[in-house]
Amino acid sequence: MGDTGTMGEKTGSQRRLSFLMGTVTSFKLMGIVDFGFAAADATGMTLWGGFVGLVTFATSWVLLGLVAALIVGLLWWIPTGSSSITNALVSTCRRWWRERGTDADGQRLVAVFCVVLGLSLFAVGSVLSTAHLIETRNGPLVIAAVAFAIQVALATGLTLGCRGLFRALSPWVSRRPRLLSAPVFVAGLATLGVTAAIAAILHQWELFLAVEGPSFLLVGLAICLIPVCDLAARRFTDPLAAYRATIVAVIVAPFLFIALVGVASQQPQARRLVVIHAQTAAFIFSTLQQELHLDRLFYRADCPPLGPDGLPIDGMSFQKYEAECMDPAYDRPFHRPVAPEVERPEFDQPPSFVFITWDSVRVDRLGFMGHDRDTTPYLDAFAAENLVFDRAFAADSGTGPSFWSLMTGQTPFQVQLEEAHRFPPLVSEEETLLGEALSEAGYRTEAVMCGAVFDSPRWTIRRGFDRFRNVCGRDLNFLAPRVLAQATETLERLATRHEPFFLWVHFYDPHHPYTNHEEIGFGTSRLDRYDEELRYTDEHTGRLLEQIAEVAEDRPLFTILSADHGENFDEHGSDPHARNLYRIVTQVPKIVSGPGIVPRRVDAPVALNDLYPTVLDLAGIDIPENTTMVSQVPVFFGADPDPGRMVFQENSYSRPRRHTRAVVYDRYHYIMDLTTGTQELYDYVDDPMERNNLIGTGLIEERILRQALARFLQTSRVPEGLD
Repeated sequence: MGDTGTMGEKTGSQRRLSFLMGTVTSFKLMGIVDFGFAAADATGMTLWGGFVGLVTFATSWVLLGLVAALIVGLLWWIPTGSSSITNALVSTCRRWWRERGTDADGQRLVAVFCVVLGLSLFAVGSVLSTAHLIETRNGPLVIAAVAFAIQVALATGLTLGCRGLFRALSPWVSRRPRLLSAPVFVAGLATLGVTAAIAAILHQWELFLAVEGPSFLLVGLAICLIPVCDLAARRFTDPLAAYRATIVAVIVAPFLFIALVGVASQQPQARRLVVIHAQTAAFIFSTLQQELHLDRLFYRADCPPLGPDGLPIDGMSFQKYEAECMDPAYDRPFHRPVAPEVERPEFDQPPSFVFITWDSVRVDRLGFMGHDRDTTPYLDAFAAENLVFDRAFAADSGTGPSFWSLMTGQTPFQVQLEEAHRFPPLVSEEETLLGEALSEAGYRTEAVMCGAVFDSPRWTIRRGFDRFRNVCGRDLNFLAPRVLAQATETLERLATRHEPFFLWVHFYDPHHPYTNHEEIGFGTSRLDRYDEELRYTDEHTGRLLEQIAEVAEDRPLFTILSADHGENFDEHGSDPHARNLYRIVTQVPKIVSGPGIVPRRVDAPVALNDLYPTVLDLAGIDIPENTTMVSQVPVFFGADPDPGRMVFQENSYSRPRRHTRAVVYDRYHYIMDLTTGTQELYDYVDDPMERNNLIGTGLIEERILRQALARFLQTSRVPEGLD
């Protein structure tokens, strides 16, 4: 009996050892896979950053493995007689095969259906709730905690519901023996459940891929690897010694992870790799490193730090602090340049304006911007006869910040905002919007918009417009004809009036999802469908441009065509836009036509927001003092652009929430993630995909742009609710 007890104890010890080692080892392997995903998505990864990232990823997955071992161990402990989890699985599968066609098999059939249905509903609920949280809540810790609570509630409710469904369906299946002899039926039920889940989350597919999908995939793969690692663990000649070694590793892992977080926090490339590109555990990492002392990136190390409000803690003025502590290598003032004098045409009446925007325009897919596919023949012809800004940039990569900064002539958070924790925030009454300024000057202002987002009464960019409406409802496909019809009717009506007008027309079709246009027939890939959407929108815009030309024969009329932001096709993550500030999601087209316009191509950087002071300048209306954008009227009529112009960008509505700022100067694009402290510098002319990070290569532009961004930060404040 004693020998039997000893043997049972050894068997139990081996079983627990193999289970624990299998779980932890498989999750550690998934840490390496996670690192591979992140490294493939990262840019400019250094050897040190890669090493720190690899060890941090693998260690953090050990922690996940411990949690998984605890949960699985509590929910399903291995039968006492089994020597390993692998043996248990093999014997269970053999028993199920022998019992096929019996009542027990029928109960398993119902159980499989209930499990698949429950997991599908859990995935749907998890994705939708996470989508809501990251849209409406701030802070990674809050999002993670609330999402976890919701998932626990979902799991509990679905478990009880599936248990009740199992009890209800079991008698029904047992009375139908034919079902029990049809294994294909099991696969059919599983496929039905998975298909239903995918169909339900399709409208959040990008979010699922970016946030939930990789996590689910990696955890699932890790669990599948447990039996493999279990077989390897059983080959230890001294299981107890291996067991003790595993326990030591388990105890050390959390401390090692925290230490690595501290190390990685000091290395920008490692921090960027782990925080920005990680497929999992980004919430944990970013929460552990909130205090980054970013002022050390801008000022001399012997200077006192800035306070939380961005001002010197000793009461010194920022101007004095800047003079004493800013690196004197380059000292370009942050200011609006003095406009050069040019001869302007004289009008017998105030000019009218038509502003045309497309949603989600990737500039390198346009013909006149170098694309070899015939996506924009009408715009190509329009661009050939007018003024084209080859390097125009939006203030953000999302429609909301881009448009409210456009309508105020400032960057998104130079604008005074209210209720910023909700989206879109409200523009303060103290701000003078473009529609208001024009309306007060006697202009008729109307907007023909397309997109359900413009239905929200919170879109205060509509202030000052006599008519502002979404003409597309909530539909997503084949929208350009509706926009054209309404724009044509509106333009005809405005042309019969004596007062000047400002008409804004917004086309939505290039926005995802990308519709198949069989009559165009570019192909079936995402990029092919996107190009078809561009061609489809181009055809309808061309008809509108023809009508505008007719109206321009009877009055001075300026037409400006641009976009709200760009579009990403997996070059920087999987989200199409609104997550970062890279060139592909912030560079936009900009074409201008009108009386006296000098046709040419301008390759100096300009801001989309320059529309605000430019239109007011042309209309003879005083430009508000708080406007930080630059009137391009002198450039319209032949002056050289400002060679030192810097275009600043801001993003704080990325999901999960991060505060990112950027500046474009000449051919360089400097990006700073204020949440993680990561820096990036790209030559976007030679490196249009912005893959080669030039930080640390000795370029003087790095110091110039870092200091310029430091000064810009003093003019912009993240509003309450987002800070």
